[in-house]
Amino acid sequence: MSKELNSFKRMLFILLGHIKGNLKRLPFLLFILVLNHPAATAQNRETRPVKAFWVIRDRLTTKQSVREVVETAKKHGFNHIFAQVRGRGDAYYNSEIVVRSPFVKGRNFDPLRVLINQAHKENIKVHAWVNVYLLWSSEKKPVSENHLLNQHPEWTARAYGDVIDAKKSRRQFKLQGSEGVYLSPGHPQVKKYLLAVFGELIDEYDIDGLHLDYVRYPGPEYGFNRAAMNSFRDETGVDPVLFIESGAEISEVMGKASVEAFERQWKNFKLRSISNLVIALKERIKASGKPILLTAAVKPNPVSAREQNYQNWVRWVMSGTLDYAVPMNYNADLTQFMNNLESILTLVPADKLIMGIGAFNQNHFDVESKIYKSKSRGIGDFIFFSYNEILKEEEYVKAIQRALE
Repeated sequence: MSKELNSFKRMLFILLGHIKGNLKRLPFLLFILVLNHPAATAQNRETRPVKAFWVIRDRLTTKQSVREVVETAKKHGFNHIFAQVRGRGDAYYNSEIVVRSPFVKGRNFDPLRVLINQAHKENIKVHAWVNVYLLWSSEKKPVSENHLLNQHPEWTARAYGDVIDAKKSRRQFKLQGSEGVYLSPGHPQVKKYLLAVFGELIDEYDIDGLHLDYVRYPGPEYGFNRAAMNSFRDETGVDPVLFIESGAEISEVMGKASVEAFERQWKNFKLRSISNLVIALKERIKASGKPILLTAAVKPNPVSAREQNYQNWVRWVMSGTLDYAVPMNYNADLTQFMNNLESILTLVPADKLIMGIGAFNQNHFDVESKIYKSKSRGIGDFIFFSYNEILKEEEYVKAIQRALE
């Protein structure tokens, strides 16, 4: 029997004892009892099942565009909005830390606050969607000298044998298959900065969730920011570059086991660099006393997410650090989509997932079939990428509505 149910029963006996023949107090006491029922308290904290869409920041630039987002959600039965309020190191909200996006219209306009106020009137939850490590992706650098890329280019990530991301061109990123400039997860100042940024959102806004995106390394070749390497060397006494460049020679002198031990240490250092931030954010939310859900958009293959991007999201969910994982299961092919889903369900319960489905690369028939297939495997919560795409044709959103009923 759950602790919540036992607590509810104790309250029932207490309230009955307080009545003592005074029936005038009965309606009030029953009202208190209903509010404290486990089902009621759970409903106060969450709206389930989750029917959500991601709103890219270009829809948060004017009061009218924000109003249209809420009206669309209400009209089509969506009860959660994941709004991108930190896009490329800039803010779509009022911040004392992060530079304001130049695309936000009106000096006194706060997109996030307006969105929250309007959505909450319709009983729609708002999640602040934040790009964690991805900092910039345009060819030209940010105009504002206060943008983090201009303030601290030395904080950016670096691949082995390469310059730091801040010094690369857009063409180089395309050739490498990377989205753009990343912050270095292993840089001590990066974690401190991001905790301050997200702490401001937690404290200053009545958000229902904090949604982490790009909470990963760009790839396995990354991790060689100078400050990050210094942290690893201080922790282990080993220079990672030396081991990588001279691994064969070291193996001959010290044995293969020494090289393998280093490889485990280096991998665990990168895994911890990201996990420690997620854990610290969870603790920050708890300290605030607010019922804010912590979620993350994650790579849909749990193994490659961990091994290639050091995104140990299965552990985050199973340890309770994340309230829900949001797999970006955007594959248009149904077989591959289901393969991803099956691999996830071997590790994570269905009720700890909000399934992300791409609307940008497939028609509404394909999206509808993926919803039905997911529901047959116990998935009840869904989010679609993105708001822009599902509105391109009326049939798209109608198909989603049908499948979600």
